[in-house]
Amino acid sequence: MSHRRTESGQRERANHDQPNDESKDGVDRRKFLKRASGAGAGMGLLQARLDRATADGTVQFGTVGVCHRIEDDVDPEYVEDCAPPRWQLFDGDLVFFTFYLDDEELGRLADGGSVVLGCNLHSLPAADVPLGQTFHLPTGLGPDLQPRRGVLYDGSYSVPTPRIDAAGSAIEVAVDGASERVAPGQESALELVPRTVGLRQYERRRTGETKADGEAEEGVVYEQTTVEATVVPEVRARNYGELSYYSVSDRVEVN
Repeated sequence: MSHRRTESGQRERANHDQPNDESKDGVDRRKFLKRASGAGAGMGLLQARLDRATADGTVQFGTVGVCHRIEDDVDPEYVEDCAPPRWQLFDGDLVFFTFYLDDEELGRLADGGSVVLGCNLHSLPAADVPLGQTFHLPTGLGPDLQPRRGVLYDGSYSVPTPRIDAAGSAIEVAVDGASERVAPGQESALELVPRTVGLRQYERRRTGETKADGEAEEGVVYEQTTVEATVVPEVRARNYGELSYYSVSDRVEVN
């Protein structure tokens, strides 16, 4: 199955193009989508391409992520997560970069139901949706609620895995006995109970090295240690509502 759009045709519009930019839920969807999109470089090129394409279909779309707040005064090792985006909104149009989606995820899109993106794209209802990374604990999320910054940890902690259901046009997020219903055009956050996690950090230690001529030279080595810290997980969810979606292979394909 090819997911590249090359055919010409009249551009399809989703329900969010209603008078006064207000959906049947009474939410200013266009304003919400623009604020949440984070669209940047290359938008004009891709927008021009979408103007000549026909939408692949429609989906009820949501995203979910988890962020951790460190409560203690520690100095863990931070890492940046530079994973490329798998989707983006361009002036309210949903675009998936299919290079980063597997065949099963593409099939879920083609089904045209409700989908939510965590670490993977899931059809709803979805239980135990994974949000964690194998090597770092997310402490900062991007506009798409995907990890963009984190801290190294010892792996003894299990990142929360929520259950997500479709409830009409809303999505319902449930985790650790707490739940939240998110209407289209809305976002929410569920703060969970604090946890104790072993965070990795590097300690700087001075050492003495000797040159061949016998003169002392001071050096520095870094040793990895683990320090226990209290962290507070927060599961965030955003409901974009029903959108027409398009697909291209990758951002590079647009240029």
